[in-house]
Amino acid sequence: MKKYLPVLLIALAMFAWAGIRPMLGAQSADPISNATAVVTVKDFDFFATGNNPVGVAVDPSGDLKVGILGLPIPGPRPSTPIYTVTPEGETSSFVNLPLATDISACRAARPGRDFVSPGVQQEPTPFMTGLAYHRNGDLYVGLPNCDPSTHGIWRVSPSGTAQPFATVPLSQLPKGLSFTDGGFPLYVTDLHDFTRSREQCKAAMGTPNACTLRIWRIDQNGTVSVWIESTLFYGNPDSPLLHPHGVNGIVVDDGGRNVYVTVTDFGRIIRIPINSNGSAGTPQVVFENVDYWGMDGITMGPDGNLYVVIVRTDQLVALHPDGTGFTVVVQGHPLDGPTQLTFGKGKAGPGAADLPPLYITSGSGARVFFYSLAFAFGQGDLMNGLNQLVSFGIRTPAEVIDLKPHPSVARVSLSTR
Repeated sequence: MKKYLPVLLIALAMFAWAGIRPMLGAQSADPISNATAVVTVKDFDFFATGNNPVGVAVDPSGDLKVGILGLPIPGPRPSTPIYTVTPEGETSSFVNLPLATDISACRAARPGRDFVSPGVQQEPTPFMTGLAYHRNGDLYVGLPNCDPSTHGIWRVSPSGTAQPFATVPLSQLPKGLSFTDGGFPLYVTDLHDFTRSREQCKAAMGTPNACTLRIWRIDQNGTVSVWIESTLFYGNPDSPLLHPHGVNGIVVDDGGRNVYVTVTDFGRIIRIPINSNGSAGTPQVVFENVDYWGMDGITMGPDGNLYVVIVRTDQLVALHPDGTGFTVVVQGHPLDGPTQLTFGKGKAGPGAADLPPLYITSGSGARVFFYSLAFAFGQGDLMNGLNQLVSFGIRTPAEVIDLKPHPSVARVSLSTR
């Protein structure tokens, strides 16, 4: 061993010099796959319906459940749907979940809502977030709906019967959901905390009072506990978005040994070990590159690699669990504001495929709504709204003026050949 020690030390030094953080003991993974085909499974007509897909999960039969964000278009919605979409694109209604039309309780619980223009605070928006299936066939749904008694996670039976399962404070935004090997505990990310404004969080950076976000751990009885809280999870106080976007997508690896999360504003991926007693280990940043800020959903493939969608730049990227091998797999159409992704069942369709089909929801209608309407009508000015759209990822003024979002579900075939 002694004669190999200098070689090992030199290798580690080279990693450090290159800015790469090797994660010793990380699980192995297959080579990164390339996309051999990308097809649109389902188009959603945003301007006709206001429907904007945000979450996706595969049910036991292999069909998709697609959750609709629930934007208040043309006005507040009392509910928002989840659709069943077959791999061939046939679509039917599965269930509707309630959204609060009286948001006064949310206003009161969110004193840190940022001002979008002098004297004008953001209005809380009830909506739907992530989806995850339990192995018994029940679907669990993130629903920060601004109703004090049901704001949190909902459970939907295979027959479509829905009921509240776990609640979190109105000040928080439950976003990503992931089970452990298909069962409990359920881990849920907290995208933002509205108790403090971005100005307050910026002033507190680097102090013991710095802003944090959390990952919740929820047991089979719906009991919610804070699994881990960290400043690493908080978004950028200078984010161009309507509020800082922090810890977002989440996946538990197949062995139930580690949790991986994305932090949107920083292009950051964090690994948190799961200790033998179920507690959280020390979080470790395995990848960070601000050029890829906008990371949203994350999943782990059967090949052991991580797959991440970037809502700002319309990208699907892949990397090894230790953060190496970062590869842009798909760029652009049909991805248009991609939000969540999941591996399906059966054949991947066109193109060579070594993996099951990878399904991706795109929610581009959200950026048109939040970064144009919200600013142009009553919460700011038109130029501010256009600037927000450009910074969020619609990259030219012509594209902003065009305003033709293409929210959809896409299927990607992946192969190492």
